[in-house]
Amino acid sequence: MGRVLALRFQTCLDSLSQGVAVFGADGRLDFANRAFATLWRLPAETIAGRPHIDAVIAVCRGLAPDEEAWLDIRDAVVGLETRAAVGRRLHVVDGSVLDCAAQALPQGATLITLIDVTASVNVERMLMEKNEALERAAKLRDTF
Repeated sequence: MGRVLALRFQTCLDSLSQGVAVFGADGRLDFANRAFATLWRLPAETIAGRPHIDAVIAVCRGLAPDEEAWLDIRDAVVGLETRAAVGRRLHVVDGSVLDCAAQALPQGATLITLIDVTASVNVERMLMEKNEALERAAKLRDTF
């Protein structure tokens, strides 16, 4: 019965568009869904080898080079201090933007989720640019 439940769990998480990974108390990758592996271009054999968070970050850093964000995420997984929830925005070299959250789980595990927020960031950027253009136009109008 446990195997059937595990397969259902895997199938459900693989159907998500958000990246999901669970790291154990030892800092090793216990689980990553298909979206997580695709986002970071991690081969199935790498995931099956249960890499340490440092090895996963080394790969991810090549795609999203924000050093400070990765230090915070690493601390959330293997930090010796109180493991508080962490939320960081990652700017990927392909132009996409991901919101990453790390949350402590029981028995020292850590859940990491990634949500692609590129579309909303682009809309926000466009609205800010439009607002700035309207403000410049209003200043020009007032000048004349």
